[in-house]
Amino acid sequence: GHTRKETAKLFNISTNTLYVWEKQLKEQGHLNRKQRISKAKKIPLDKLEKFVKKHPDAFLKEIAEEFS
Repeated sequence: GHTRKETAKLFNISTNTLYVWEKQLKEQGHLNRKQRISKAKKIPLDKLEKFVKKHPDAFLKEIAEEFS
């Protein structure tokens, strides 16, 4: 057996990361990464401006639907 410090050094991770992994394994039974929600894509400013000029009373939901 190695100490936590030795184990962390062996895998080139911080001891804090090792504690987090140990806690996750104990609580969840696995070390799978959390699924992340992808970031929204940026709308080209010129296209957004053009749409808003054509549809000045558009709701945000309508604008989102146009560019999704």
